Amino acid sequence: QEPCLEVERVYTFSMSDSYGDGICCGYGNGSYKLSLGDAIFIEGGEFSSSIQHKFVLEDQDTVLVDHSTCVSDTVNGANQAHNIFKRVIGEKCKEDQHCSSDRCGGNGICE
Repeated sequence: QEPCLEVERVYTFSMSDSYGDGICCGYGNGSYKLSLGDAIFIEGGEFSSSIQHKFVLEDQDTVLVDHSTCVSDTVNGANQAHNIFKRVIGEKCKEDQHCSSDRCGGNGICE
């Protein structure tokens, strides 16, 4: 069953392992993936006792991932920002404060 998520709400995906060796590599090849449609926006499996990722479903096509909660190669596919609350140049925006440059252009794209 696929859960329904609300738009513009911060979600935290958390996973813990009581043995402390994650779900990959040492004793098997486990992994996890979070996706929006066909676009994987968080994936992994190699961690110690726990891992967490924060993300926001901005609209039906865009997921913003807080990169500070990710490890080096866990993010690909979906539209992403460097910070969950600030979009980077070229990202969609509604107001100036949504952009890391504090400039949302008339076309709805961060300048």
